[in-house]
Amino acid sequence: MVAHAQSQVVNYSDLSKSLGVEVNTVKRYLDYFENAFLIRRLHPFSPNSRKRIVKSPKIFIRDTGLLHALFNIVNKEDLDGFVGKGSSWESFVIQQIIALLKPGVIPWFYRTQDGTELDLVLVQGLKPVLGIEIKFRFPDPQPLTT
Repeated sequence: MVAHAQSQVVNYSDLSKSLGVEVNTVKRYLDYFENAFLIRRLHPFSPNSRKRIVKSPKIFIRDTGLLHALFNIVNKEDLDGFVGKGSSWESFVIQQIIALLKPGVIPWFYRTQDGTELDLVLVQGLKPVLGIEIKFRFPDPQPLTT
C-alpha cells in the first residue's frame, strides 16, 4: 500500500479503510517503518503553521531498489513501462539530496491551495533557502544518422 502511495500526500483514512485497521494503527505502522529507515515522511512547509494548507506529509519508500522489487521491476524494460517511474525518480533524487544536507537544513515540501507544488524545500532556521521541482522526462529523441 505504501509503494502505491509513493511520493503522494498520505491519506491515513484511506489506508486505514483499505487495510481494515484503525487510523492510529496505520500511523503506528508508518512510525515503525520510518524509524527502521524504510520510509520517509516529508512534511509540508508553511511559514505560518496555523495556516498550513496541506497538513499530511508525503510518503516515500527510501530505497528505490526496494520500491522496484515490490513492483517486480527487474530490468530496464520493466522500468520503462512502469507508470510510477516519475514518483520513483522523485524519491531517488530527494533521498540523494537529503543525504548531502548540512546539519540545520531541514527538508520539506510545499503545496498551495490550487495544487501548485515544490517537491523539496530546504529550510535553514525559519528561512527557505532553496526550492526544487523534480521531474522525470525522456530526452528528446535524436535522429538516426547513417
